[in-house]
Amino acid sequence: MNGKPHHSAKVVCFTRNRSESQIRLFLACRAARKHGKEVPTSSNWILDSGASANMTCRREILTSYRPLTPPKRIVIGDGRSIDAIGIGRATLEVHVSNGNYRHTILQDVYHVPDLNANLLSVQHLTERGFEVTFDGSECKILANGEIAAITRKQFSLYILEVSPHKTA
Repeated sequence: MNGKPHHSAKVVCFTRNRSESQIRLFLACRAARKHGKEVPTSSNWILDSGASANMTCRREILTSYRPLTPPKRIVIGDGRSIDAIGIGRATLEVHVSNGNYRHTILQDVYHVPDLNANLLSVQHLTERGFEVTFDGSECKILANGEIAAITRKQFSLYILEVSPHKTA
């Protein structure tokens, strides 16, 4: 590789059955490489303003897990489909300031094994009373005026840093 970042993007549409509303997601996946390393999207979370639901590819971080029968179909931008096969809660230790982390529980996280990233939905957060503010190279997620999490801009994506030793 020539050392330049490699980018890809795809639109994801998550469709529930006809009696329910449709959930739409936009997932900008960028496999950005610097010195041969990718952004660790399977352990960290991408803050996604186009997503209306939180999603993870990692079953092992979900508690109170409930299989979805039948699975919920997700159609991605190139016409292929993947399935959400379960839903649960994710317990995370998220970055709040210089080396400090805070215990956080994400509710209603869809388990989508074929996603290549974890998505943190801005819409899901704001509907639950969180305030999300973007300022230059970071985004702050506030609960009752206090910092609940800080995301950092990396390769044009806002990445929520999760403590690697405290992800489940």
